[in-house]
Order: sequence, then structure tokens, then C-alpha cells
Amino acid sequence: MARRPAQAVVLLLALGAGCSRPRTAPVAAPVDAGHAARVLQLMPITTSSAVARDAFLEGRRLSDNNRQSESLSKFHEAVTADPDFALAWSYMGYVLTGDEGLAMVRRAQRLSAKLPEGERLWIELQLARVEGRQDDATRVAQQLVLVIPDEWRVLFEMAQMAYDRRDFERATAGYRRAMSLSVELSSSCLGFNNLGYAQAMIGHLDQAISALTKCVAFNPSEPNPWDSLGEIQLAAGRFEESRESFGKALALSKAFVEAERGIAAVEFAQDRYDAGQASLVRARQSALRSTERASIDLAVAWATLAHGDEKAAFATIDRAEKELHREKVPAYWVADVAATRAAMLNLLGRHAAVVALVGPQLTALQKADAGSELASIVRHRLHAELVMAQAKTDLPAARRTLALLTQEIATNTATIEVDALGRRARAAVARASGDDESALTELAGCELLGLSEYTLDDRVKPHDTRCLLDRAELLTTLHREGAAPIVQRLSGFASRDPVDVLVRQRALGLRKLAK
Repeated sequence: MARRPAQAVVLLLALGAGCSRPRTAPVAAPVDAGHAARVLQLMPITTSSAVARDAFLEGRRLSDNNRQSESLSKFHEAVTADPDFALAWSYMGYVLTGDEGLAMVRRAQRLSAKLPEGERLWIELQLARVEGRQDDATRVAQQLVLVIPDEWRVLFEMAQMAYDRRDFERATAGYRRAMSLSVELSSSCLGFNNLGYAQAMIGHLDQAISALTKCVAFNPSEPNPWDSLGEIQLAAGRFEESRESFGKALALSKAFVEAERGIAAVEFAQDRYDAGQASLVRARQSALRSTERASIDLAVAWATLAHGDEKAAFATIDRAEKELHREKVPAYWVADVAATRAAMLNLLGRHAAVVALVGPQLTALQKADAGSELASIVRHRLHAELVMAQAKTDLPAARRTLALLTQEIATNTATIEVDALGRRARAAVARASGDDESALTELAGCELLGLSEYTLDDRVKPHDTRCLLDRAELLTTLHREGAAPIVQRLSGFASRDPVDVLVRQRALGLRKLAK
């Protein structure tokens, strides 16, 4: 999908466009006649090399436009020209993610001791974010607001953190406040891009389309604005408009594979399976990184499984794992593919296979990458799938694993999956313990964020829809009222995510059972 207002996570990814160029020195603000100009307090950029500075600025522009693969080469140019360029190391690690990226941000922190306070605190904020220390990130952001009060990026980052917590009302207000602070931001695509996503997540699709239309108008030569608009149009069921927007994004950059995935989503939403798969094949061929290809493989696998070819689906998962091992990518990537395999196995009722798979993956992930936010996200997914498998096979073990998951969630509450993951895991243990009422109470909080058919977030969607499905299945089993509306909604689902084809199939089965 197009860049979310969150850390750039390409897991299932995974977290703007038209970014204003950062200033490196205080700038006098315009004032009324008769008043002295106030020097704006903005984040400085400290480097000994003009070449490094120019490369960094271009890298940040590309990153803000969701062109992550392209931005990495520019950040690399910056640190090659100036190996002590702390801010460039921090941005490169923030984009790269995983254990390698985490090491880069930590290096930036070591280099930042003598930097101006605003620059040093910004690097500390990025480190707290990639390590999953959200309380610390909030504290540092509050300090930054005092140190560089005119820097819109600080308020923007605070809005992004609210978005991560699924507090979309606060995120919307935060983006608006940041835009009010900067004429450049309010007249750029980046502000309207993120504002549009936040509005969409609370169901205000018309407002979101309006915001993304402004985003495109400000920066029509970048692919990400068109891709973002395409996603919101898709969410609103405006399929042909969505296809046209994705096509314009691809025309601007063949390397922008998310637009090709968007076209696949349009095809899947209209029950054109072969055309959707063909789009995913083209996306994979154009992908620049092994991690991008693996992400596309996961989409292919879900679509293949949803259309009845289990053997081919798992063969695609095998291909992704082999390539990631060969490329020696961060450990969380391999574990994330395993988490997807576990989710598929749980949906197929092969719970013993999940138990055998997840344990070694958790051990390997803990040894290789114990500190990054992305590793935490994957651990949450693995533990949740393990709980749901163990609830069917070994209830005492499920209770122990649930305690670990609960402890992890308490230390990293910003993971966007936390709510649905926690509810599903707790409900599975409660149901296995014979406490159906507690299970129903947990599942009663499942929702789709107020949207008609989409959540616009690949990490949220499979868990929210499965959470609703769990609730409908339990209500049906107990012959309780309330299942019919959920089943009706899920069985009529037109989704951008192939996993929902499986959810729809299960819902249709429940409808027949209820009759």
C-alpha cells in the first residue's frame, strides 16, 4: 500500500509525499510591520560535507514519497561522503528497519553526542521508535516541541504515533496542527496524504478522497500520491477510478510496485483472480529488494490458498523463505513469513503443525533481533498464532504463551495489531477453558474501524476480519443471537486482501450452518 502515517514498515507490510525540503539554519518568520522578525527554531542538519548534505536531502525527499528503495542509495551516498553524518545514519536505519537498520540508528546516536539539541533529540526519537519504546518516544517528542517549536516534523511524528495507536481522531487533529505550523506542509502533498489516511480510517472516505486529490494536485509527478488516492478510491468501491490512479503511479515509476499491487487488489475485489495474480507477478518482477519480493509472495500465497490450491500456496511461502535466507535479510523478515505460514495453518485447522513451527522461530528471532520494534510486531504475531494453536492442543501451554504475549503487549502497546491479536488469543484460551462468556466479551470489541469494507492497512485487516469471524462462529455454536449481521457482512465482503476471500468462504459456510 502507499505510505501509511507510521514508521515505514514493509512487513505486510508494514508505515507521504511532497515533503518540504528541510532547512538547516534558523529562518526569520514574517511579521507585522513594526515588529522584529522572530527567528524560527527548526531542526538543524549537521555535516561537514556539502555533497553529503545534498544527498541526504534528496534521500529524505524520496523517503517521504515512499520511494524507500531509491532513498537508501542517497542516504548511503551521504554517509560515504561524511561517515560521521549522524542524521543520515539515523534516517537510513529508520528506512532500512530490522536489526541492520537498528544498528545504524544506534550508531547515529553514538555520533550525536555533540550535535545541537534538536538534532540529537530527533535521533533519540527515531531510536526509541525503532526499538519499540513508545513511552520514551512520546517523552522525547514532548521535549522536542519545546526545543524546536517551529519544526512541523515533530508534531507530524506525534500524529504518526497516535496513528500507530489507532487513535485516528487524535492523529487527524495532529496532522492538521502540523499543517497549520508550516506553510510549506499545508501546501504540499505530504500533509494531505497522511491526513487522508487518518480520515479514511475513521470512515470519512469522501473527506479522505478530497485530501488525497489535493495531495495529487500538489505533486502530480510523484507516484505515491496517485497510489494513495487509488487506495482510498478502492476503499470507497470506486474501482475504475482506483485502477486509473494506480496506473498513473506506475507510469511515473515502474519501480513503485505498490501501485501494481493496488491494481491486483482492484482485480481481486472484482473477482478477477487470474488478472490479480498476473499483476502480482509483474510487481514481483519489478521489485528492487528481496524483502519487497517476499511481501508480494505472501500476497500471492494468500490469493492462491483462497482459491483452493493449498500446495501452490505453501510452495510460494517456501520460495519467499529461501530467497530471504539466501539474501541474509534481518531475522524478523524470515520470522514474519513463518507467522504468515502459521496463520494459514491455523485457518486450515492444522494446529499441531503451528506448534512445531512457531517455537523454533521465536527462539531464532530472540537470538538475532531482540530489540527492534519490527521484531516485537512479529513476536506478537507468532505468539498469538501459537496461543490459538495450543488452545486446541495443549491448554496449559496456551495459558503460558498468552502470559508472554500479554507481557509483550504491555511493553509495546503501539503495535497496530495489538487489539485484535490480544482479543483473539484471550478468547481462544477462554473458550478452551469452557468460559464462553469471557470469550464473547473479548470478541465483542472486534471491529473494522468504521469502514464499509476495508481497513486500508495490511497488518490490521486479516486479524480484524478473523476476530469478527471468531465471534460469529462462537455465537453460531452457542445458538446465540447476533451472529447473522456479522455473517452477512463478512459473506458479502469485497476485499483488497486475499485473506478475506477465505474469511468470506468461512462466513458463507456459517450462513448455511445457521439455516
